[in-house]
Amino acid sequence: MFFSQVVRLFKKGNVCVTGLRGTGKDVLFGNVIARRKAPYISNLNYGGKFILADFNRLNCGGNLYKNFLNGDILEYDYPYPIGADVYVSDSGIYFPSQYQAELVKKYGSMATHQALTRQVSENNFHINTQNLSRCWDKIREQSDTYIRCRWCKVIFGIVFQGITIYDKAESCQKRVRPCRVRAPLFNKEAQINALIYRDNFFNTHGEVKDRLLVYRNKSNHDTLYFGRLLGVKK
Repeated sequence: MFFSQVVRLFKKGNVCVTGLRGTGKDVLFGNVIARRKAPYISNLNYGGKFILADFNRLNCGGNLYKNFLNGDILEYDYPYPIGADVYVSDSGIYFPSQYQAELVKKYGSMATHQALTRQVSENNFHINTQNLSRCWDKIREQSDTYIRCRWCKVIFGIVFQGITIYDKAESCQKRVRPCRVRAPLFNKEAQINALIYRDNFFNTHGEVKDRLLVYRNKSNHDTLYFGRLLGVKK
């Protein structure tokens, strides 16, 4: 798969990237950003036209459902460049699902903003997390595409990375593997049965695609950022 196809997924809609430690989630983010060559908003500097995210300002002016129901709209002065996408590294740290009730109470308008990005800020909201369920559901459920990073190797500046692409969050969470049913070319009954199986698989799990990426590493992020943020001395 050409890396440009991955970049198009980020241009098209919200992308959630998952994967265990060392599988290249931030490498993928950084290389998408490097190839888009556009301003971006993030909690992690990947190089390029970086704008530090202030999540308290990505809140649609504090408007919640009741503001829309009652017509009591709070004016919102969007503080960032229109069209600049948001990339949140380690979203499970910033929006931990175990604090769902507190997040809804204090930061519910962030979910409002994410739902209205197309109309308010003309951008997409991308996240990465080690496990999909660790991120607040009000954020992760608004993703259009889910990418699970399975493994990643960087050799002499060339990235070799195995990923699986999903269009259903449940399939990504369960780490469903692609449908691999094949049938003999000239066996009509086997062909029909294979087609039925593939249709049932799609109806249950959606699109599931394994892809191998090979690309030059252009990311420029600090792999020890959170350690430095916490003042850890090594």
